[in-house]
Amino acid sequence: MNILDLDCGNTRLKWRLMREGELRQSGAVDNTGCCTSMLRQIADVLCDQPARCRMSSVRAQEINEVIETTVFDIWDIKVERPVKREYLGGVRLIGVDPAMYGEDRWLGLLAARAVIPARPLVVVDSGTALTLDVIDAEGGFKGGLIVPGISLMLKSMADNADRLLIPEQRHFRRGLGLKTVEAMQFGVASMAAALIEKEYEFLGEGAAVVMGGGDATVLAELVTIPVLHLPDLVFEGLAIALP
Repeated sequence: MNILDLDCGNTRLKWRLMREGELRQSGAVDNTGCCTSMLRQIADVLCDQPARCRMSSVRAQEINEVIETTVFDIWDIKVERPVKREYLGGVRLIGVDPAMYGEDRWLGLLAARAVIPARPLVVVDSGTALTLDVIDAEGGFKGGLIVPGISLMLKSMADNADRLLIPEQRHFRRGLGLKTVEAMQFGVASMAAALIEKEYEFLGEGAAVVMGGGDATVLAELVTIPVLHLPDLVFEGLAIALP
């Protein structure tokens, strides 16, 4: 059976086509335009007709409804959305209303726990926002943090300061920058990396850090702690929530 997975973020709509647990195709389109147009772009390149469609989304409800309608119009299938539960896949949402907890963050925890059982985890998804969530060795949710992602931090500075501009070529590293553009890039990179390192230190050496999202490759190289890079956290969690 062919399954089309959709991960609707604030910046990109990522997609993949799976068959019997194997990846057949994947890609991403800009998520700031017309939803119908985005999905038709995907339809134009798909090698096979999907029989199911699973979706995770952080977009507004009205946008999700347009996506669901368009998926049905194009492929004649209904979009399946995950239902957050207090306990699933070794993850327990303690002290939080599942309905109020971010769907993408929950799926990331499911994916990380499936790969690394029985250890405290710091799960980082670095996209438009950088989210950091912690579970203990028993899978109990301890809390999380949400801050601007490194690209959003750069954009915020450029939007609010006349003489600070987003560099045409990105270069992130830890350290002090001699030029203004270097100081901006090194500054946001150091902030993000230090945040991850500090939460890891709180948990102790028995913890593990799992990282996904668009900027995960950059951040994984900047931190001074061991990191497991799982680029498709949301997709892998989606497959657990909706097998």
